[in-house]
Parts: sequence; C-alpha cells; structure tokens
Amino acid sequence: MKVYRILWSIAVLTLALTFAGCGGGGNDGVVPPPTSPILGEVVPDSNGVTAFNQTIEAMDLDFAIPPFPGQANYWDLGTDFSLGDGGDDQFDGALQLAIDGAPFPGNQLYSELAFLTPYLSTANGVKVAAVAESSPDFPSLSGLYSAWLAGTSDSRLQRTIDLRNVSGTLILTWNDQVFADSGDIADPSNVPYYQVVVRDASTGLVLDTPLLYATSTTFNPSSAPNHTADLSAYAGQIIILSFETRGTNLIGYATVDDVSLTSNGGANLLVNGDFETGDLSGWTTNAPQELQNVTSGVRTLEGLNVTRSFYTVPNRLWGRWVDVFENPGVTPITVSVTYTTDLGHDNGTPGAGTGMIAYTPGTTGALSSWDNLAGDRDRDLGLVFGRAEAVLFDAPSAIGLADGDDLITVTYNLTVPALGRRALVNFVVMNGIDTGEISSVTASTRPVEIDAENMKILSGYGTDPQYQEGMTQEQIEAVVNF
Repeated sequence: MKVYRILWSIAVLTLALTFAGCGGGGNDGVVPPPTSPILGEVVPDSNGVTAFNQTIEAMDLDFAIPPFPGQANYWDLGTDFSLGDGGDDQFDGALQLAIDGAPFPGNQLYSELAFLTPYLSTANGVKVAAVAESSPDFPSLSGLYSAWLAGTSDSRLQRTIDLRNVSGTLILTWNDQVFADSGDIADPSNVPYYQVVVRDASTGLVLDTPLLYATSTTFNPSSAPNHTADLSAYAGQIIILSFETRGTNLIGYATVDDVSLTSNGGANLLVNGDFETGDLSGWTTNAPQELQNVTSGVRTLEGLNVTRSFYTVPNRLWGRWVDVFENPGVTPITVSVTYTTDLGHDNGTPGAGTGMIAYTPGTTGALSSWDNLAGDRDRDLGLVFGRAEAVLFDAPSAIGLADGDDLITVTYNLTVPALGRRALVNFVVMNGIDTGEISSVTASTRPVEIDAENMKILSGYGTDPQYQEGMTQEQIEAVVNF
C-alpha cells in the first residue's frame, strides 16, 4: 500500500493544539475574521430531520435513482454520525470517528439530538414539491408529467377549492404512489408518513379524518393506486385539499397525478389536476423551515466527552462535521483521533478500491476521488480535512484496475488541556458528476468541480462565513485543524 503522510514540526503542532488557552478553548489575542458567520442556536422541541437531500442536478448516466427530481444525492447520517451512502454509493461510511482505536458508538437515539438554527427554506434549495417529466428515474403515473412530494419534515402540495356555489355530490379521485425509506436515526414518535387531507381554508386545521394515511410499511404499492373520496359534506365551503409527506428521517417521495373533483358527475372542477402543464399552475406549496444542523448526544471515549455535529445547506456541494472533545479532568489528555472513510468506489470486494484518489492540486489538506470502475460507476467526491498528522490512501495503479484501497484514513494528534476543549472540522464534498464517464479519461484526470470546491473551503474557512455558519462560538474557538 502506498502511504501518504503529512508530518508537521513539533513546535507548529504544539502551537496549533494549545493556543486556545485553559478552561474553554478560546483564541485569546487572535484577531477575529473580517466577516462573522451566523451562529447556531438550539431550537427546543424541534422536529429536525436526519436525512437531507442535496439540491444539485445529476449530470451522469448512473444507474442510481436520485432521491428526488433535481436532487442528485443525500446526506444520510448513521447512528455513529458518520455519512452512510451519499445516494450513489459514493461511500460505505464516511468520517467514522475513533479515539486511540475506540470508535464513536453507533447508538445515537433521536431523543438525544439537538437541532440548531439557521432555518433553511426554498431560497437555500429546500424542495417541497416539483413537477417532473416522465423519465426512467421518475416515471409519471399517467401522461407526460406527474407531481412529486419531497421527504422533508413537512411537505405539502395544496389546492384551495371554492365550493360556495357548488352543491350535490362531490367526488374526488386521484392517483398516487409512495416510496419512503427511513434513515438510520429514527424518531419512534414521528414515523414518516404520507397523507391526503382536507384543511380549513381560514385556519389551516385538518377537517375530519384523513382521506388517506400511509407509512412506508403500510402503503401497498401493489394495490390499485387510484383513490376515491366523497367530499359532498364540504359543499358551500372553501377548503384546502392537501397532499402531504412528513417525517424526521424520510428518504423518498410521494407521486401524485390525475386529481379530479366532479359535482354530480360533471366536468373536473380542478384545472391542471393532471399536471400536464409541466408545472404547479393552480397549486401551492407550504413555505418550508428546515433545520439541517444537528448535534449528537455526548459519548465518553478515552476520558474525553465527545459530541459530533453535522450541517449542510441543500444547494451547496458540502456537508460539514464538527467534532468537539472536552476534557472534564484536571490533567491534559493526549490522544490520536482517526477518521476512516470507506469509499463506495470499489468493485464490491472489501479493499478492492477503484477510486482514483489524489490530493487536490496545490494542497495536502484535501483529497478528491473519482470511480474508474467500468459500468456502474459512483459519482465524484472530496474530503477536506485541513492540517492532519497523517493521511493514508491508495489509488489503483492504472485505469480499469481495482488494486487500490477503498479506505482513506486521516489522523490527528490532539492534546486537550484540563477542563478545556478542542474541535476538529471536516468537510465531505459531493456533486452530480461522474468523471469516469469522460471518454478521454486517464489516470491523471482530475474531478475538476470537486477540486475547485475543496480549494474554496480550504482558502475560505475563517474568512468566508458560510463555512462556519451554524457553528456555536465555542466550536469556532476550539477548532485546531484550520
């Protein structure tokens, strides 16, 4: 195996690990950056999600089905707060944390999590609903188009219907399908579900029982997808017909089509109920307020109290991990902190790596990889880790071979002072590109977009506020690897 190491002088490393002072890890005497990030604040009793779609287009010809139209990948947190898959098998576990060989336990419960601001909306790339043209990835239920509901904490596709001048028998029909896969950190009190309800137009409250309610286990995709409901009781009123998905760890979507409301068997009262305009004309969606900033419960490893935090914004290429190590004792603790990333860039055999891994040109603080496996390749990826003690990886010796290693290991030597804290920041970068599909690709070909994003993070951390957005001041002051 090729071994790549970064060795820093003892003086420089000692300075990096101890400048923050005693008791709280503050950067006393250090001039703050010229711009300030939006700090994260805990939101009590929130229903944040633990699986997050990435709002970038899939540009490759891959076999993996994107989680939602216009969203190529997802960030699926495991119970040890590592990244599970990525959506296109980019990973078989990324940033798995261990201290002196003791792994961060994979037993996080949803009740332990803390969700922090900022709130994210459609301006940040959150998708609630979309209309998509029929394709192999997103086949319509009928015609050329169908509507899709995303798996967020609260997605609603709604139609305000004025029935004040309508009487008689009102029959609603529609067509739907549901794909719902729960993430690893589940909230047992808030199982992901799909429902169709009628809401009061003035209060927004649900009227009567849902017309349809289904979870990922109770929805039967083999049953006839056509549904019928009698809405005659709402004649003379203004109502909201609402198709909804909701859950804290929902990876998936619901598909809706052919929505029709007839009075006494007459014409459809709903224009564009079949979505054949190719858009959501006549329909509305709710304004999402998503929390995608989450901190784990505390675990004690080698005498240190450890928490892991994850944050991402849907329309950005990166997800960020901040791991905080607190020493409750009265003597310093020195440990070796290791992050192991198991790439999905392999041929299915453990250790048989197909990822063309290399340092991002111009730095030893970031790596990028693209999959050279013929056929079902995985999308490009990057890791940004800043100053590390050692980085181990092994790329294949030539195109078409799987003689590399699918493991990347990044190690930091960390000294945490008595009653103090230190923090390490790591970024994972994903996009919708598969560099291996380029016809002229060679072993030296670079995943250009990933490398560019890696360099932006390395050069911008501490000056561009987006890279510290959502962190607490204590976390920012404790970071030692950037």
